[in-house]
Amino acid sequence: PRLFSGERLYTLLAARHTLLIDSARLLTLLGVNNAAVTRAVDTAEQRMETHCYADFCAVGECRHLTLAFMRYLIASHPPGYEQRLDTFLNLLAVHRDQHGKWGAFPFFYTLLMLSESYAPQAMLERQYTAPACADALQRPWKDDPISQRRKAILEKVLIRSGGDPW
Repeated sequence: PRLFSGERLYTLLAARHTLLIDSARLLTLLGVNNAAVTRAVDTAEQRMETHCYADFCAVGECRHLTLAFMRYLIASHPPGYEQRLDTFLNLLAVHRDQHGKWGAFPFFYTLLMLSESYAPQAMLERQYTAPACADALQRPWKDDPISQRRKAILEKVLIRSGGDPW
């Protein structure tokens, strides 16, 4: 299985929980207001909160799940999410590698999450990665869906960082 941004997942935990988190995120974004959907999202949220990524985990594929959970927070706005997201973004910044990336965090999935957030710290992270994104856009891109999705993510991050993708 792959993340939306194309990075591969290798563990069953990551594959299952990414689906859980993304499903809850999408149900929230769809705004369907009925008892079944509310129960499903509540159940998913309760399950998510019992795992390490709900407190920010930077180990193994839990990094991927931490980012998925951050995307869920951005979409769902649960009580206290702004402070929680700010904490997560500050912890992410600790993993900067000084080359526009965040250590072993999946680059494009991190960019995708950052492109969805209006938090001030997300803007700082987009500005930090902007030179790496501009460099990546200069390379030749294949015409397959994942490559085109990644290129669109880079462009969106550059636009949202105040930079010009061209």
